[in-house]
Order: sequence, then structure tokens, then C-alpha cells
Amino acid sequence: VLSCFGASVDNAFIKTLEKALDRNLCDSLDKAVADGLLDKVDDKYHFSHDRIQEAAYSMMDQLNRCNFHFKYGMALAPLADGKGDDGILLTAANQLNLAGPEAVQDKSQYV
Repeated sequence: VLSCFGASVDNAFIKTLEKALDRNLCDSLDKAVADGLLDKVDDKYHFSHDRIQEAAYSMMDQLNRCNFHFKYGMALAPLADGKGDDGILLTAANQLNLAGPEAVQDKSQYV
């Protein structure tokens, strides 16, 4: 999950993503911290090394990568309330852009 969002992400965002996906992510991230793949400093998860992030991201084939980006973007978009911090909206838009048009399954998913 983290590799789709770059080298690091703060815990507050992870909690937002968990809410959007209705899925626990922190347990897996904490295990990755225990295994030495991630570091957690000041409530922020980040890869121990940029090569680890690159390897995690490249392990997904192109279609899965597009589908993950699309899933994350579509899950986050409804949480953007337009009242203040646009971070969630920008992240959702970025994820949808990274997914590309090939990730759209049917016309109702166009945003």
C-alpha cells in the first residue's frame, strides 16, 4: 500500500485510508517496521531505503498497479469535503491519474 503513495506517509493519512477502504493497514505497516522494511518516526511511516520502496512498487505488475491506484483514488475521493484541507482531494486525484484510463471498468466510474 505505502509504495503507491511514495516514500513516506503520516499515520493520520493511513487512518483516513483505513476508513475509506474499511480495512486495517496499520498492523501490516507495523509488521514491516518490525521487519526493518519501514521506519516509523514522529507518527510517519517511511521506507528504510528508497530501493525498498522501488522494489515494493515494481513487484506489482502494471495492471495491478493501475488497479490499486484506481481503488485508492476512488476510495479517497468521497472523503474530500471541500472545506479546508485539499490534501485528500489532491491525493485522490493523483491516484486516479496514476491509475490511468485503462483502470476504469465501466462508464459509471468516470470522475
